[in-house]
Amino acid sequence: MSQDVVVVSFLRDLVFFAASRGADPRQLCERAGVTPAMLAAPDDMVDGRIAGELWAAACKATGEPDLGLHLGSAAHLSSLGLVAPVLLHCPNLRRALGKFADYSRLLSSAFAIEVVDVEARRSAIQFVQITNDSYIARAPRQPMECIAAATCTGLGQLLARPLKVLEVHFRHPAPARTKAHTAVFQAPVHFAQEIDQLLLEPAELERPVVLADPAMLAQHEAKARALLAERGGDGTVARVRQVLAALLRGDLPSIEDVAERLATSARSLQRALADEGASFRELLDDVRRDLAIAHLRDPAIGVAQIALLLGFSEPSAFHRSFKRWTGTTPSQFRQRA
Repeated sequence: MSQDVVVVSFLRDLVFFAASRGADPRQLCERAGVTPAMLAAPDDMVDGRIAGELWAAACKATGEPDLGLHLGSAAHLSSLGLVAPVLLHCPNLRRALGKFADYSRLLSSAFAIEVVDVEARRSAIQFVQITNDSYIARAPRQPMECIAAATCTGLGQLLARPLKVLEVHFRHPAPARTKAHTAVFQAPVHFAQEIDQLLLEPAELERPVVLADPAMLAQHEAKARALLAERGGDGTVARVRQVLAALLRGDLPSIEDVAERLATSARSLQRALADEGASFRELLDDVRRDLAIAHLRDPAIGVAQIALLLGFSEPSAFHRSFKRWTGTTPSQFRQRA
């Protein structure tokens, strides 16, 4: 998606939260151009300009300087629609954030989330603004503070305990008062920084999602992927997945192999995947995982045979990868499937 769009569920949450802080929801919607029909379709996407107008109207109506911060800290994963159950069934937070990145276009075209290991003892969840002409870029403070706080809240819900953050960085200038920020994040908060990000220990990203069921992940991800394809956001990614699934029959396909099947060059394919926020290595890993889960549901195929089919040099390498994907071993998964 090139235009500035945002999912309606985010706007609906803002309307309801502002109403709880004293705003008249009808007047709020009228000022921002939000119609009852919009709010009745929470998974639809609307112009980001409406989101910008709604933020401005909500702040004025409530007189709440930290509205975004408090809305984010009160957020619930259900606001993510079809993306929520995908995250709930990821084995750990790192995987959940990767999946959020895969399907973030179902929620907004204004920002993306990336996980970066910035140094040996620190990782960063970075909030990258995709365009300089979005509602976030035009007035960043409220939506960006909401996004950062909602990320902490949502990841804490996956863990069933608060996320442990070391530092929080925002690009926008510091407001007059920052006591509420420290209280929400339970960490030092710095403003006028180079990038919006949460800094935390790498081990925090490896914490398991408490209710994850690997057997359910593929099912919910298929629904999210179908909606992404329906909206025209899954072209190259979908074709690469299909080719990888066809080629994974013993040998590990390279990007050159896939590019040849798609009648393009490896360099062009890399660029096309990057434009859709994906990488060949990540897609290969995802397809191997999905095929592994599918094969393990068939008792006629042995674990060693599955390892060979998926291009692993030996069963032990397959065991390690499957444990990383799902948090369990192939044998344990097969017993439960």
